[in-house]
Amino acid sequence: PKRAAIFTVVRHLIKAGRAPEEIAAIVSWRQKSMFRIASGVLTSAEFVANQTAEAANGGRSFEARRFYCGDGELFHHDGRTYAFTNQWGQRCTEAIDLLLEAYPEEPISYQASI
Repeated sequence: PKRAAIFTVVRHLIKAGRAPEEIAAIVSWRQKSMFRIASGVLTSAEFVANQTAEAANGGRSFEARRFYCGDGELFHHDGRTYAFTNQWGQRCTEAIDLLLEAYPEEPISYQASI
């Protein structure tokens, strides 16, 4: 699925040292909704509890099923924990193309499957 493709691209970029905020800025229409962020290096359960509590206290609504927030899926960068959205529609391949254009030195490519 497209959501898995963009998650794989973003995971590669973060592992290569790119900051999540830098990645989000490239996809301008998703900049504010690409990641959910919490302070600290949190486990999946801690992250979900943090985001649920934040939403209950007047923050943005949070549904864990709309994010990659399993223990193997969270990103940790500069003392913060990030969950990547899995809500991608028609502009998903456009977002992937923007990321590939922004980082031409990264060995990433893709092709549609039938």
